[in-house]
Amino acid sequence: MNKLIFSILTISISLSSHVALAMYRPLAPNNNSVAQVPRNNYVPQAPSNNAIAQIPNNNYVVQAPNNIYAPQAPSNNYEQLPVANNPRAQFDLASRYYLGNGVSKNYAQAAFWFEKSAQNGLVDAQFQLGNMLVLGFGIPRNISIGTKWLERAATNGSAEAQFLLGRMYLEGKLVKANYRQAVHFLENAALQGHTSAYFHLGFMHHVGFGYPIDYQKAVVFYEYAANKGYTDAIITLGEMYLKGQGVPQNYGKAVEWIAKAAKLGNPLAQYNLSTLHFNGYGVPQDFIKAYAWAAVLAISGNDKESRLLRDASAKQLSPEQLENAQQLAEQYYKRYATHNVNYAY
Repeated sequence: MNKLIFSILTISISLSSHVALAMYRPLAPNNNSVAQVPRNNYVPQAPSNNAIAQIPNNNYVVQAPNNIYAPQAPSNNYEQLPVANNPRAQFDLASRYYLGNGVSKNYAQAAFWFEKSAQNGLVDAQFQLGNMLVLGFGIPRNISIGTKWLERAATNGSAEAQFLLGRMYLEGKLVKANYRQAVHFLENAALQGHTSAYFHLGFMHHVGFGYPIDYQKAVVFYEYAANKGYTDAIITLGEMYLKGQGVPQNYGKAVEWIAKAAKLGNPLAQYNLSTLHFNGYGVPQDFIKAYAWAAVLAISGNDKESRLLRDASAKQLSPEQLENAQQLAEQYYKRYATHNVNYAY
């Protein structure tokens, strides 16, 4: 019997797929909620020499002018609270407007009170205001002022601001790409235990952005993020084991990581797991499971590769086995599909 061999779709390590900026809807956590991690050999130290521009405190950041968001007159009891010169109360009021909690959602009012709180020194507000300005979320975009607020927050210890700045300098869309700055901010975020920062540092070691290519170091960073449940790190580790990059080639280990990502709903992992079952790489050849995982992706009707893999698997099955495969596919879909669409074989 001639067996159709499907290839593993390797992860495309590219800025567009892995480093694309997304809107940060959730509010920044309080600083005390960020788990600190000791400086050790696991995380490279942020360079302290002149190769990386250091961000001075205070007068480096141009303060956004007052009242630029034209707040409305107080319209409810929340604005009657004693918020003057109370940055936490100002932040809480801003959060209510941002989330529509007890008041009508109003991003201009949220930005106004975040700005008041930020000018009074609250780090969370500095991050949130910078984030809104940089992304133009609910207010006119102002990348220059927004970046300076993020830099102020990062200097004051905000891991979220450090991470966002690191991504911005890595991607080079909102600001000019600067890998040294990206390394600086991402390393500082990682030192505070920021999981996404670990993944991005692994990516930079993987492809040689800001560091020489070093697969072993990339694996170390990926493993940290993967063990924290970061899906992109999980599937990337599976790819590393498939290729033998930074680790000995091991299909069994590859299957473990890829299966974990597949069960977290990662479409690429689901396709690769189907392929591994189809070809018997790292697992016993199993056309029923190959069919089921491919079917999870094929249900949307616009994934040609998955449909081909599903149909090729079906050709290897008896009518009874195909019925079992369809039942398993339905179970997988209910548990692991990323989109809630009508199930169809």
